[in-house]
Amino acid sequence: MKVSLPICFKIVFLAGITLLFVTLFVDWYTFQVFDDDILVASWDYNLFFEWTTEFPSGIIVNESYRPGNLNLPLALHFLFVGVTIFTVYTVLLKDLEHSENLIALKSYSLGFLFLLALVLFYIVIFPVAYLFPNNLYFPSLVDNNIDLAMKLSNSISYGYVLQLVGFLLIFPYSLHYYLTISNFEKQENTDEKRIASYIENVQETIDLDKYIAEEESLS
Repeated sequence: MKVSLPICFKIVFLAGITLLFVTLFVDWYTFQVFDDDILVASWDYNLFFEWTTEFPSGIIVNESYRPGNLNLPLALHFLFVGVTIFTVYTVLLKDLEHSENLIALKSYSLGFLFLLALVLFYIVIFPVAYLFPNNLYFPSLVDNNIDLAMKLSNSISYGYVLQLVGFLLIFPYSLHYYLTISNFEKQENTDEKRIASYIENVQETIDLDKYIAEEESLS
């Protein structure tokens, strides 16, 4: 299968994958509380470690404002790591330019779709199903409580932003890979090719010598 694709597409995809991998180790959301512009509580959300704080443990005000755990499944994050590794392997070693095994390429193309679905989960489902129900506003909100002279700051952090950028970078190559394989699959399944394959499988080889010998024995 010969498909011409500029090398820049692969470079952009790999850059996107790198950003997606980095998002696992940086904060996704920040919640802070200010009292007369003095920071009295601060919590950052990480996919693996839940909420962490820059304050020492035991500070009552900071602990009282700790948001509840979001409880994203850890298995989902490990699955995400596995799929990113699988797609990088595909891009580097199982590209469209040098493979003729359509069945194998079809499974590789589904890996790209699965990766896009996982990233969309983090981008769309994460804020809708995990942030909003916990009164964590998206993408950002500053709530000024005049009566208490307190200011509550909610905002997405680097992890979410990098995830969004990573999605934009991996989308073109992922879609191209899947659509290319789908088009080749359709071409392989045309009526003419199916008929030719059927004829090739069912036709019997005619033994002319056998028929001539039988004719001579009857004459």
